[in-house]
Amino acid sequence: MVDKQLVIYNKNIVKNNNKVYTDEYEDIKKVVTIDITPHTIGINTTGGKMVTLIDRNTFYPARKTLTFEYNTDNNGIPYVGIYEGENAFSKDNRLLGGYEISGTKYHVRNIKLEVCVIIDINGCLELKAYDTHHNKLQVRRVI
Repeated sequence: MVDKQLVIYNKNIVKNNNKVYTDEYEDIKKVVTIDITPHTIGINTTGGKMVTLIDRNTFYPARKTLTFEYNTDNNGIPYVGIYEGENAFSKDNRLLGGYEISGTKYHVRNIKLEVCVIIDINGCLELKAYDTHHNKLQVRRVI
């Protein structure tokens, strides 16, 4: 037997006096909708691999921070790109956006970069990158 609360698919729902009515069932009290991330969200790392920051089917709002360290000399300007998808490599996933952390020279090793991905209650995606060596924060709203 199918539960009456699960049979509201493709029914016309009208809310009246804090009670929800459908075409056939009048005893359904509450309908709750939950927003989730449809795909895994991650950033590109060395070798073209994508590191997962927010897993698929995570509820809004969500926040995840990871720290990355550059261990080689003459790194150049780091690029932080954010991707969505389920594949292991960034090139196989969809690029949502990104930016270069510019304004400083990255020619020394052991630079730590803290990357934070935030999805707010409205589903807007924000990317923050904090360079601990140069004490610099850059923020970009992606979607």
